[in-house]
Amino acid sequence: MMLSVTAVGVTGTHRVIITTFSTKAATASSASIMSFVRKKTLLSSSSSSISSTTQRRMRMSRISNNNNSTSNIYKISKNSNTTLISSSRRRLRSSDSGHHNTNNIYQQLQQQHRRRPKTKSTTTSTSSSSFSRRRNKISSQHQQRRQKATLASRLVPYSRGQLQQQQQQQQMVTATTIHNKMKELVTIYRDKLNLWLNVPRLLRVPRWISPQYKTYKIVEWFGHGSFFLVAVSYAVDDFLQLRLLAIMGSSAMLVFTYFHPYGRILWLPFQWNCIFVALNSWRVAKVYVDRFRSDQLFNSGGSQQQQLRQIYDHHFYAMEKTDFARLIRLGTREKFHKGDTVVSQDCENRYVRLVVSGDLAVDRDGQTTYWLHEGQFMSEMGLHAGLGLRGTVTSCCSVKVTSDEVELVRWDRTELMHLLELHKSIERSLKAVMSWDIVSKLKSQRVLLTSGHIDDAEHWTKKRREQSLARYTTILRNMTTHPDYLNVRKDQLTKYREIHQVTDNDHVTALKNIGWSVDEFESGIKEGQLDEDMLEMENLGYQWWFRSWWKAL
Repeated sequence: MMLSVTAVGVTGTHRVIITTFSTKAATASSASIMSFVRKKTLLSSSSSSISSTTQRRMRMSRISNNNNSTSNIYKISKNSNTTLISSSRRRLRSSDSGHHNTNNIYQQLQQQHRRRPKTKSTTTSTSSSSFSRRRNKISSQHQQRRQKATLASRLVPYSRGQLQQQQQQQQMVTATTIHNKMKELVTIYRDKLNLWLNVPRLLRVPRWISPQYKTYKIVEWFGHGSFFLVAVSYAVDDFLQLRLLAIMGSSAMLVFTYFHPYGRILWLPFQWNCIFVALNSWRVAKVYVDRFRSDQLFNSGGSQQQQLRQIYDHHFYAMEKTDFARLIRLGTREKFHKGDTVVSQDCENRYVRLVVSGDLAVDRDGQTTYWLHEGQFMSEMGLHAGLGLRGTVTSCCSVKVTSDEVELVRWDRTELMHLLELHKSIERSLKAVMSWDIVSKLKSQRVLLTSGHIDDAEHWTKKRREQSLARYTTILRNMTTHPDYLNVRKDQLTKYREIHQVTDNDHVTALKNIGWSVDEFESGIKEGQLDEDMLEMENLGYQWWFRSWWKAL
């Protein structure tokens, strides 16, 4: 009797219909059927899912087909049964032969593995064996190149830019860590110092003075000491001592304002006291630097330094050594030989000179009017009377060398005036030195007259008078071309006229020679007059102008 059993198995989106007609056929083809089912399930899992609407339609169509045509199902099941039986038989045969084949292949691979040297590969597939064969065929040079490349890639994993970035990051990290540690240390020590300064301490006072206990803080003593030092500095005459006491008083006030007893930093007085300390420290350092430079000038063993020391001892003793050293540093050394002309008559001259060694003769139209010796000035043009002329002046005489060798110090007139404007102590002492220089020149004229070198005294007196008036005319011309200080220095000009006996008629004559009237001179203004200061800056350049001020500092 034949049994027809229909089993519908749903796996994913596939249906498998298995029909058995006899128990023998079922037992014979059970293995093949199970393998067939497994394959179908694997295919179903890898396939894409169908939408829910399509599944629903497929179910409805199959149910209607099963209800309407059972005979068709029977035919389909019979045909499928025969095909399944035949396919199962074929698979059983192929599985047996495949098992033997795999065993043979495995044995061959074991033998090959024993014959050749061991490699890192652990796979037994044909693809791995073929790859190992190809790798063994690679030349040794190629392997060496690959090894070097791998080693280089391990040793230098980054490019230069990345390494520099890494180093910069490490440096930044170390710098921040050091900064944080220093900050912590500063805060710790600051708190300790604050505690030590503001701890109340007991002041033991005898009972016969006061029965009460007195307490004090160290920071309060800094405040009292600051005001005391400032009061002492007012009573000191020395410039350096005054600056040092001011620095000490301001420093004590810095401590008091920073570690204040009430616990708050007084920033306003603290900042101002910092400025006072900086200014006074700069002035003190400047004094010590000037002293060091003057010691270098006077204490060195050269012949030039010995001459400068001799000039200072005999002629500039009224000036401080530091001021004299500053004056010499601003100048330039010159040397001339016998017969040389230092300055020519009626020529422009912008230098003031000092005779360091040697003798010179001053001539007016070939007539010697006086001699110049060591320590005397040349072309000073009223500097002893306070007339600080800048720029160029017209020489009223010629200066020639009479000794074998002459050494001079030369200053630019504008730079020298800047120095005197900034350092009033040098100006005062230089006026005193030049006053003595005028007296020595008058004495040299008398000596020259009585020595017999003058053949015609009247001619000599006339030329000396012409030289004096020509010098005064040059002074007026220079002052009128600098209108900034024309009106300011009229009092000094009057003083010069009194010293050198310049009358009103001589003054009017000099004004006519330069093209000015008395009214224009009194007003200090003339139409079309140029300013020599502006012309000098344009001709020599602004850099020279600022450099001259910088040298004077």
